[in-house]
Amino acid sequence: MKGYKVLVTESCVMNIGGDIISVIPGVRTLSLKACHALINAGYAEAIEGEELPELPKEEKKPEPPKDGELPLDFPSRDLLIENDLTTIEAVKAFGDLTEIEGIGPKKAEEILEALK
Repeated sequence: MKGYKVLVTESCVMNIGGDIISVIPGVRTLSLKACHALINAGYAEAIEGEELPELPKEEKKPEPPKDGELPLDFPSRDLLIENDLTTIEAVKAFGDLTEIEGIGPKKAEEILEALK
């Protein structure tokens, strides 16, 4: 892990991504995530001349479906949702799934299997 230097201006204890860190004032070498967290919380300052890159953007994970909603790995889930079939009950009640553009007999069979 590459360390980055920051000037810690105030003692603190922080939970950073599940890791508890305790720091005292002075120049400290820490992870990039810890440096940004301390600076954002007002406990540290960037050191002039030290390069502190931006944190990489974290991809937002989709929320898991609520009870009754189609699971994230459900066959043809996006097509079903585009056609207002957002729950397992709605898919069961729909009837002939091949009436949906993009769902042929084979896909319809996969969907029906997933409902079992």
